[in-house]
Amino acid sequence: MWKLSKHTYGRLGLAGRLTLVMVLALTLASIAIPAQAQSGPGFALTESRKVASQPVVATGDVLTYTIELVNSGAEDLPVWVADPIPEPFAYVAGSASHNGKYMADRATLTWDVTVGARSTLPLTFQVTAGEVAAAIEVSNVAAISSVYQRFVRTARVTVVPAGSSPPEPAPQLAASLKVASPRVVAIGGAVTYTIYLINSGTADALADVVDPLPEAMAYVAGSASPTAAYDPAAHTLSWTDVLVRSGEAVELVFQATAQAVATPAVVVNTATISAGDLTYQRSARAVIVPVPPGTDVVPPRLVELRIGDSDVLADPNVQLHITAEDDSGVSRMKIAEWTLTSGRAPRWRLVRMTDWIPFAAEYPWQLSAESGTHFVGVWLADGARNASAMTRRAIDFASLLLPNTTVGQDEAVAYLVNYQAGTEVTASLTTHSGDADLYVWFPGNHRLPDLVSNQEGTAPDAVSFTAPATGVYLFVVYGQAESVYDLDIDSGHSGTAIAANGVAPSAKPGLQADPALTWSGVLPLGPESTPQPHSMQLPLILLR
Repeated sequence: MWKLSKHTYGRLGLAGRLTLVMVLALTLASIAIPAQAQSGPGFALTESRKVASQPVVATGDVLTYTIELVNSGAEDLPVWVADPIPEPFAYVAGSASHNGKYMADRATLTWDVTVGARSTLPLTFQVTAGEVAAAIEVSNVAAISSVYQRFVRTARVTVVPAGSSPPEPAPQLAASLKVASPRVVAIGGAVTYTIYLINSGTADALADVVDPLPEAMAYVAGSASPTAAYDPAAHTLSWTDVLVRSGEAVELVFQATAQAVATPAVVVNTATISAGDLTYQRSARAVIVPVPPGTDVVPPRLVELRIGDSDVLADPNVQLHITAEDDSGVSRMKIAEWTLTSGRAPRWRLVRMTDWIPFAAEYPWQLSAESGTHFVGVWLADGARNASAMTRRAIDFASLLLPNTTVGQDEAVAYLVNYQAGTEVTASLTTHSGDADLYVWFPGNHRLPDLVSNQEGTAPDAVSFTAPATGVYLFVVYGQAESVYDLDIDSGHSGTAIAANGVAPSAKPGLQADPALTWSGVLPLGPESTPQPHSMQLPLILLR
């Protein structure tokens, strides 16, 4: 772990052996197919995926892999999974969930499970990274089989020698995805395709996107935004040198009309995304039916979610402000909350999820009684059982500051606050016992902290600054020794709160360019009942 040494810093020093890396991690998933748009058992597991808890690990680190089995079909499916553990990783005995069996002679894990209809089953296990002479990329490949399908899903991780420096800034577009709306369309109806280019890396990306339309879809001339080159002979759309800045997302949108089919047909539209050495394929599915489906197939949309009226909270009892829209009216909602655990490698933990409950634009919610960043996400459903997707607008964060918080030695508690440019900010750390220090990162900084206060022992720590940019600021309380502390941070503003210049921003700027959920730990959306989210990201702190 990256360990902070106060002896390498002066009161304002930002050099020395400190290497506290901001990793923009991802969670990558697809939108659940509405009940009216099931693509048949032969496609039911296509949305399944595999992720690693960290993109970079060092010798001796423990890494968590998650194989997320997503059954979008209308029947329960027996599924078999085999996962050989690649070198230099070693399986952590007993860590496999759902009765996973480890064959030591083959270094392979196997599962024999049943995935319920329209549900998700995460299979998790842990490995320890062995010694490497230089940084290497390791692919871990899981073979997934049912009576209808056989395919593989891969997670890639870079393993570095113990004590090595963090990787140089680089783009990362793995969270990019593609969606189609509506998912069920009659002959002659239009489908809107959206390709989300999401750069969760630490450097800007120039992306090329090539999207060949399937024969059953006809491009609507001039509908591409931003403008794309269309080749009628190849039936292909192309975007060139699309700039996707670090931590931001770019949407490529176009429309196509459904052509004649005799029976319902599943149409798969796949785009290839390239940026330097990075290449990804992202697909969206739609179902063409000979006649209009006759029911509502448009899912609700969550316009805005706000946790209370401030990013800094002293009381876990809050009011959720939910703005939603739907063509037939929103009837139900499901709410989930995650926290970022304290630790040497802070990880997301799902602490609470409701069942489907009646929709309310104003809803009382009690956050879990843990200091640090809390995220709340909301899914919506209408009377036709169409469920909304987990977009960035459907999630919000708040930082809960409770008295007498404990942080362990070489561990950290992270707080996120959104500030408008020009806001005067003061953060004060009172250490009651032990030795806790305060670190601050400004928006867009993925390397060393911008501000440090690391007084010895229980001497008070404090930082003050004028916010140089509008965005999300990261405050980290780090334990040089196990410590009990109080933290006080000037309140940030959520949603339509008034900015320092008296202007009401239209939305929380930081959420437009993404902090959200991550890969870290077991998948934050872990339980089988969890709806499928869009891709999200959040700065993670890895301490060594």
